[in-house]
Amino acid sequence: MEQNPFPEWFDEVAAYKITVDAANIYAEAQPNMWSFSISPGQAEIITVHDVKDFIIEVIKARSVQLQEHGFSSGEMVFYCWHDEQAGHLCFSMVSSNHGFLPFGAKLQKVEDLETIINSWLNSPYLHGIPWDDLEILEPGDPNIKDEEQTEEYILQVWSTLV
Repeated sequence: MEQNPFPEWFDEVAAYKITVDAANIYAEAQPNMWSFSISPGQAEIITVHDVKDFIIEVIKARSVQLQEHGFSSGEMVFYCWHDEQAGHLCFSMVSSNHGFLPFGAKLQKVEDLETIINSWLNSPYLHGIPWDDLEILEPGDPNIKDEEQTEEYILQVWSTLV
Protein backbone atom coordinates (compact mmCIF):
# COMPACT_ATOMS: atom_id res chain seq x y z
CA MET A 1 0.00 0.00 0.00
CA GLU A 2 1.29 3.43 -0.98
CA GLN A 3 2.16 5.91 1.77
CA ASN A 4 2.60 9.63 2.07
CA PRO A 5 6.40 10.15 1.91
CA PHE A 6 6.41 13.71 3.28
CA PRO A 7 6.98 13.00 6.99
CA GLU A 8 10.16 11.05 6.17
CA TRP A 9 11.28 13.61 3.61
CA PHE A 10 10.67 16.46 6.04
CA ASP A 11 12.92 14.90 8.69
CA GLU A 12 15.69 14.50 6.12
CA VAL A 13 15.43 18.06 4.76
CA ALA A 14 15.04 19.71 8.18
CA ALA A 15 18.19 18.01 9.47
CA TYR A 16 20.33 19.16 6.53
CA LYS A 17 22.51 22.24 7.02
CA ILE A 18 21.81 25.26 4.79
CA THR A 19 24.70 26.55 2.68
CA VAL A 20 25.01 30.35 2.56
CA ASP A 21 27.46 32.08 0.20
CA ALA A 22 26.16 35.54 -0.64
CA ALA A 23 29.02 36.02 -3.11
CA ASN A 24 28.29 32.95 -5.25
CA ILE A 25 24.71 32.01 -6.14
CA TYR A 26 25.71 28.64 -7.61
CA ALA A 27 27.65 27.69 -4.47
CA GLU A 28 24.34 28.13 -2.61
CA ALA A 29 21.82 26.80 -5.09
CA GLN A 30 23.30 23.36 -5.67
CA PRO A 31 23.87 22.19 -2.06
CA ASN A 32 20.53 23.67 -0.96
CA MET A 33 18.58 21.93 -3.73
CA TRP A 34 16.23 19.04 -3.07
CA SER A 35 14.23 17.06 -5.60
CA PHE A 36 11.45 14.59 -4.94
CA SER A 37 9.66 12.05 -7.05
CA ILE A 38 6.60 9.97 -6.34
CA SER A 39 5.11 6.84 -7.80
CA PRO A 40 1.84 6.98 -9.74
CA GLY A 41 0.22 5.21 -6.75
CA GLN A 42 1.46 7.91 -4.38
CA ALA A 43 0.18 10.57 -6.78
CA GLU A 44 -3.31 9.08 -6.39
CA ILE A 45 -3.32 9.42 -2.59
CA ILE A 46 -1.29 12.62 -2.11
CA THR A 47 -3.27 15.85 -2.18
CA VAL A 48 -2.23 19.37 -3.10
CA HIS A 49 -2.79 20.18 0.59
CA ASP A 50 -0.31 17.44 1.63
CA VAL A 51 2.40 18.84 -0.64
CA LYS A 52 1.73 22.45 0.33
CA ASP A 53 1.87 21.58 4.05
CA PHE A 54 5.20 19.82 3.48
CA ILE A 55 6.71 22.81 1.66
CA ILE A 56 5.41 25.33 4.22
CA GLU A 57 6.85 23.22 7.06
CA VAL A 58 10.20 23.06 5.24
CA ILE A 59 10.18 26.85 4.87
CA LYS A 60 9.43 27.28 8.59
CA ALA A 61 12.22 24.87 9.55
CA ARG A 62 14.67 26.61 7.22
CA SER A 63 13.70 29.99 8.68
CA VAL A 64 14.34 28.77 12.22
CA GLN A 65 17.67 27.28 11.17
CA LEU A 66 18.74 30.57 9.58
CA GLN A 67 17.69 32.60 12.62
CA GLU A 68 19.61 30.25 14.91
CA HIS A 69 22.72 31.08 12.87
CA GLY A 70 22.19 34.84 13.07
CA PHE A 71 20.50 35.53 9.74
CA SER A 72 17.67 38.04 9.49
CA SER A 73 14.31 37.34 7.92
CA GLY A 74 14.35 37.98 4.17
CA GLU A 75 18.03 37.27 3.60
CA MET A 76 17.31 34.11 1.62
CA VAL A 77 14.91 33.23 -1.19
CA PHE A 78 13.22 29.83 -1.09
CA TYR A 79 12.06 28.79 -4.56
CA CYS A 80 10.16 25.82 -5.88
CA TRP A 81 9.59 24.40 -9.37
CA HIS A 82 8.46 21.28 -11.20
CA ASP A 83 11.18 19.67 -13.30
CA GLU A 84 8.90 17.99 -15.80
CA GLN A 85 11.67 16.26 -17.73
CA ALA A 86 12.82 14.45 -14.59
CA GLY A 87 9.36 14.18 -13.02
CA HIS A 88 10.55 15.92 -9.85
CA LEU A 89 9.28 18.57 -7.48
CA CYS A 90 12.32 20.68 -6.62
CA PHE A 91 13.23 23.47 -4.27
CA SER A 92 16.32 25.36 -3.19
CA MET A 93 17.46 28.52 -1.45
CA VAL A 94 19.82 31.35 -2.37
CA SER A 95 20.72 34.68 -0.81
CA SER A 96 18.24 37.40 -1.71
CA ASN A 97 21.05 39.87 -2.50
CA HIS A 98 21.69 38.11 -5.83
CA GLY A 99 18.47 39.56 -7.24
CA PHE A 100 17.82 36.59 -9.54
CA LEU A 101 17.38 32.83 -9.47
CA PRO A 102 20.02 30.51 -10.98
CA PHE A 103 18.27 29.15 -14.05
CA GLY A 104 19.31 29.24 -17.69
CA ALA A 105 15.68 29.25 -18.82
CA LYS A 106 13.32 32.17 -18.92
CA LEU A 107 11.29 32.21 -15.69
CA GLN A 108 7.63 32.81 -15.11
CA LYS A 109 7.12 33.62 -11.44
CA VAL A 110 3.82 32.26 -10.20
CA GLU A 111 1.98 33.76 -7.25
CA ASP A 112 0.37 30.54 -6.07
CA LEU A 113 2.37 27.55 -4.85
CA GLU A 114 -0.52 25.30 -5.91
CA THR A 115 0.34 26.04 -9.56
CA ILE A 116 3.66 24.23 -9.14
CA ILE A 117 2.16 21.44 -7.03
CA ASN A 118 -0.68 20.76 -9.50
CA SER A 119 1.80 20.67 -12.37
CA TRP A 120 3.80 18.00 -10.54
CA LEU A 121 0.92 15.86 -9.25
CA ASN A 122 -0.87 15.88 -12.60
CA SER A 123 2.19 15.31 -14.77
CA PRO A 124 2.12 12.32 -17.10
CA TYR A 125 5.88 12.14 -16.52
CA LEU A 126 6.14 11.39 -12.78
CA HIS A 127 9.24 9.30 -13.50
CA GLY A 128 10.59 11.45 -16.31
CA ILE A 129 9.86 11.29 -20.00
CA PRO A 130 9.89 7.68 -21.24
CA TRP A 131 12.41 6.90 -23.96
CA ASP A 132 9.53 5.76 -26.16
CA ASP A 133 8.14 9.31 -26.11
CA LEU A 134 11.40 10.77 -27.42
CA GLU A 135 12.30 11.08 -31.06
CA ILE A 136 15.90 10.71 -32.18
CA LEU A 137 16.77 13.23 -34.85
CA GLU A 138 19.84 12.99 -37.02
CA PRO A 139 21.67 16.01 -38.47
CA GLY A 140 19.89 17.17 -41.60
CA ASP A 141 16.52 15.80 -40.43
CA PRO A 142 13.76 18.16 -41.68
CA ASN A 143 12.12 17.97 -38.23
CA ILE A 144 15.06 19.81 -36.65
CA LYS A 145 14.18 23.45 -36.16
CA ASP A 146 16.88 26.02 -36.48
CA GLU A 147 17.58 28.25 -33.49
CA GLU A 148 15.32 31.03 -34.76
CA GLN A 149 12.32 28.67 -34.88
CA THR A 150 12.90 26.91 -31.57
CA GLU A 151 10.33 27.81 -28.93
CA GLU A 152 11.78 29.41 -25.84
CA TYR A 153 11.44 27.23 -22.75
CA ILE A 154 9.70 28.99 -19.88
CA LEU A 155 9.97 27.53 -16.37
CA GLN A 156 7.33 28.33 -13.77
CA VAL A 157 8.83 29.10 -10.35
CA TRP A 158 7.25 30.04 -7.03
CA SER A 159 9.40 31.88 -4.51
CA THR A 160 9.24 33.54 -1.11
CA LEU A 161 11.66 35.35 1.17
CA VAL A 162 12.86 33.38 4.19
